[in-house]
Amino acid sequence: MTVVAAGLIFHEDKLLIAQRKADDELGLYWEFPGGTVEAGESPEEALERELLEELDITTRTDNIFDVRYVSRENGDLLILYYYSTYLAGSPKTLDCNDFRWISPTEIAGFD
Repeated sequence: MTVVAAGLIFHEDKLLIAQRKADDELGLYWEFPGGTVEAGESPEEALERELLEELDITTRTDNIFDVRYVSRENGDLLILYYYSTYLAGSPKTLDCNDFRWISPTEIAGFD
């Protein structure tokens, strides 16, 4: 089973979402940014690393928001959703197709 950490990042009453790269699994879908927990790191460390690698932002991982188990043919996922505090940096599309700051009520409008 693969463990994934994703961040709910708020800044000035907006929520950060990222669009997956076209050639990724579920390409061009929108998600809360994050990534796979690697051997030897905690989910919190993985999330902070992934946000720096994908978007060039520094965050602090806070409390867990939700946990979801996803059963898939190519391997099951355990997704840990955390509240994350935005500390520094201007988001860039380093390892994603796009990103947006949206109001939480807009989330339903994104795949």
